[in-house]
Amino acid sequence: MSMFANLMFANLVVEPAWIAAWVCSGLAMGWLAGRVTEEPSYGSIVDLFLGAIGGLLGGLAYGFFKSDSGLGGSTVMAIIVACVFLVVGRFVLARSNE
Repeated sequence: MSMFANLMFANLVVEPAWIAAWVCSGLAMGWLAGRVTEEPSYGSIVDLFLGAIGGLLGGLAYGFFKSDSGLGGSTVMAIIVACVFLVVGRFVLARSNE
């Protein structure tokens, strides 16, 4: 029997307003990263894109693993993952410019 047979995941509940909140919070983090940080950067559009994708994935991941997920917790997770995506994107760019 597989070791993952007993692994239980929460029921993923996705509301359209939640998706909009996750994407908007990711976009806000992308915009803020473009304003606050210095070079290297891929540009404003890529910062916004990375933030939005990170926000969406963070909100979905929170809802997937947390059974009593709410808008507040999932939005905080969306912001954290969006920031991680932006940091990783900038790190990859800095490493490729060396």
